[in-house]
Amino acid sequence: MIKVNVSWSNILGVGDGINAQIFFMTRGQDAGTFHLTRSSSGKVGVDVGVSDTIVSGWYLGNSRNVTFDGLTGKGIDLSGIMKFVGGLWGSTDKNNSLSWAGSNFGLGMGLC
Repeated sequence: MIKVNVSWSNILGVGDGINAQIFFMTRGQDAGTFHLTRSSSGKVGVDVGVSDTIVSGWYLGNSRNVTFDGLTGKGIDLSGIMKFVGGLWGSTDKNNSLSWAGSNFGLGMGLC
């Protein structure tokens, strides 16, 4: 899976960051398809800025079973913004087991 992510936020204390995403599935039943999504994430701290990131992900199981819907579980994202954006992420399945893991890297302008 490859994802291009555009995110923006304006947080002082506690707030939400907004993400617009384009996914390209490289394996499984949805291979060769694009998916557009929008999501928000709760953040704590000071975060003002905009960033573009390229995200890669790996399915932690048989690649024949990969579907786009498998990415839509609860997620965890650990990242930071300065001049460069980088981080790690994961997504869980219906049993709350980690089913996807990945990393991201990009450029952003902001204060964190």
